[in-house]
Order: sequence, then C-alpha cells, then structure tokens
Amino acid sequence: MNNTTFQDQLREQLHRLFPDFKETSNKQELMINCPICAKEGRIDKGYHMYISLGYNDKPPMYNCFKNSNHRGLLTESFLEQYSTNPQYIDKEIISNLNKYNSKMSDLGRYRLNKNSK
Repeated sequence: MNNTTFQDQLREQLHRLFPDFKETSNKQELMINCPICAKEGRIDKGYHMYISLGYNDKPPMYNCFKNSNHRGLLTESFLEQYSTNPQYIDKEIISNLNKYNSKMSDLGRYRLNKNSK
C-alpha cells in the first residue's frame, strides 16, 4: 500500500465514486446524500449518510441518519449499486476492503451470531 494507509486509499476511492461529498471535521467519515433514500423516491439534500473509513479497529460502514434501515458494512456490492460513478471502482482497493472487512469480522465485537443480525 506504499506510504498511504488503507483509509487514505478508501477515502480517495469514495471521492471518485461520490463526487458530491463532505468530510467530517475529524476526517474519519465522509458525508453524502443518501443514495438509498434517493432510489426510494425521498431525495436527500442534507448529507444524511455517513460512511466511516474504518479507523479505530472498526470496519468501514455506512449509516443514514434519515432512515435507520439504510446502514451496513461497506462492500463492493453497495458501491456498485449506489455510487454515482461505478465505472471508477478500483478492484485493488476493493480487494483491500474485502481483506480489511474480513480481518475486522474476526474481532469478537463485530462477529455476527446465527440468531442475530
């Protein structure tokens, strides 16, 4: 990954995929208009979706503060389905995202058990 961290690579990838973004003051999350709300016909112009970049041993996740059902683990599928520019998806970064998510899922606090979501 050269001298850049996984989070730096992910940030750059998300900038290409969601060009109309804002960054939080601590630079650990990006804010976008919720693409899931938009697909459901409820246009979000308030940057209600936050995408965490995976700092502090947390997996990269997305969360819409307008609709609590619009949240989850950041995956290639999410990016392909909801990004503004899916043609710019970098397969190497996606591979690193999958590895990072797999590593984080091995931590007990993020492991799902069979009876819960």
